[in-house]
Amino acid sequence: MGGITEEEFLELTNAHTPKTFSLAVEDMARESDIGYLDAIIEYANDHEIEMDIVPKLISKPLKEKLEVEARKLHFLPGFVELPI
Repeated sequence: MGGITEEEFLELTNAHTPKTFSLAVEDMARESDIGYLDAIIEYANDHEIEMDIVPKLISKPLKEKLEVEARKLHFLPGFVELPI
């Protein structure tokens, strides 16, 4: 972990669980009318959370929403559905 002590890491993870982090990010995205990626970055900056810790704080539902957003923005390849 870059630039953060073990004690700081433990304090941070006690203050921010994946559930509380993800709920706060989703609320911020909804209230500020911004994307999930932008909300994650803004929330992390506002709460002085280092970016290398953020992936550990993202819940599965938020990860799925991020993936949908990334596909819409063409950051990830989309899936092609064949007509059956």
